[in-house]
Amino acid sequence: MKTIDLDLFVTPIELASLLKISVQALYKQLKENNIITKNGNGRHKIYPIEMRRFLETKKLFIPKSIIALHIVKGGVGKTTLVHALASRASAYGFRTLMIDLDQQANLTTSFGIYTEPKKDPTILDVIVGNKYTIQDTIVPITDFLHIVPSNLNIANLDLQLIHGNENIELFFNQLFKPVLSSYDLVFIDCPPSLSRVTAAAHCFANQILMPVNTDRFSIDGLELTLDHLSALQKKFPSLNTKLSIVINKFDARQKILGNAVIDALTNKYRDFLLESYISVSKQIDNNIAAHKSIWASTPSKNAALEDLNNLFTELFDLHLWGQRNVGVSVASIQEGLVNV
Repeated sequence: MKTIDLDLFVTPIELASLLKISVQALYKQLKENNIITKNGNGRHKIYPIEMRRFLETKKLFIPKSIIALHIVKGGVGKTTLVHALASRASAYGFRTLMIDLDQQANLTTSFGIYTEPKKDPTILDVIVGNKYTIQDTIVPITDFLHIVPSNLNIANLDLQLIHGNENIELFFNQLFKPVLSSYDLVFIDCPPSLSRVTAAAHCFANQILMPVNTDRFSIDGLELTLDHLSALQKKFPSLNTKLSIVINKFDARQKILGNAVIDALTNKYRDFLLESYISVSKQIDNNIAAHKSIWASTPSKNAALEDLNNLFTELFDLHLWGQRNVGVSVASIQEGLVNV
């Protein structure tokens, strides 16, 4: 199955900034540990396999998490966020899996993957019959970035969960158990609806990221989503999911409405609202539509990319890499997040 060719990497400047050291000091560490950088298009690049080796050599923690992106409102940009965050994570050497649960398959096609119902296996085909395993559904995009694709056939998954009497609390845990140990991060792109599928995704995730735009409909969708999560928590008291809200596609030209929505979100959801917010960007949308890497540009030269990079850093506390007394083991940092 053909996928797009992604050139995913981290620059020494970006890594040095996270570590809070000079670029010269970083190059010294790279040389001492035989970490190779490559030069292309005037940029020095650290590729994922070398990033992974650097992190393990320096005993810097590698985040472990299952993140579902969901809100009951279409068009807020959650698929773009999954695409951006997952590809960025893989550039840092994090072994990353994306799960596309939306029958529109926008995340799947954003990586140049086109699947056919009843021909290419989806999650539905794994649980109906014994022909496929979950491993059969996974498509490698790069060595560090994989995806479970979607197509129109996934629309029947909710009916299967209803009529098959599946335990939604454990459904995805059991389904992905054979492969979870192979990944550090799992991103789930949920459809903009309330269903047994999205409920099962909420139960599976230990983080739920809810993108909102600066419009009233987004707030309505957010409130519906939070009500749904509250009901799930009451039904399954053992759930311990971190909730986060991110303002996405922020347009500074819409000052009056935008600021009013931001004030409303801050007043009501201060504990959930992330500091990072994502500026609107036609370039990112155009790159995805053209099956190009959105990270081909330098984040410092694109406001939206810089915002996405800040969100990525905030979500996984990567600023802690710069605290020299935090050279602790991976296991101790990851304790309590998710056992994969």
